[in-house]
Amino acid sequence: MHDISGLSKGQAGANHNAYQEKLVCDAKAAYYDGNYALAERLLDESLKTAQNTNSLDSRLIDSFHALANHYTSHRDYAKADQLYRNILEARKALLGPSHPDVADSLRRIAAGLRQTWKLSEAHQLERAADEIIQAAACKRNKV
Repeated sequence: MHDISGLSKGQAGANHNAYQEKLVCDAKAAYYDGNYALAERLLDESLKTAQNTNSLDSRLIDSFHALANHYTSHRDYAKADQLYRNILEARKALLGPSHPDVADSLRRIAAGLRQTWKLSEAHQLERAADEIIQAAACKRNKV
């Protein structure tokens, strides 16, 4: 078990970046140790901390991606779906709802839905992703 007591939630108010960074670091260590449940719990705590302090960053999103990809590769689509949805929300908050990375998240969620035969919802998310990509392409061409 990894110790996350080095920084407390109380310290998070004063030093939330260090607390969040420790959570992500410990989550990566747990992931590499094969303790995926602990890694997920630490990442969830890190996401909550980031959301509460408006300190979302790409390291947190990358960590969630690693864990979600692991669950996808092991065909645990329910766990992967929840993590990809967390990534989607984090990206929307960090980058805005029309960023191409949001489209990537929508496509990853859709891919998992297709694996579980939720084709209608998958199609809706794919359409939304396509709209984001098309709008971004139009915006680039106007500049």
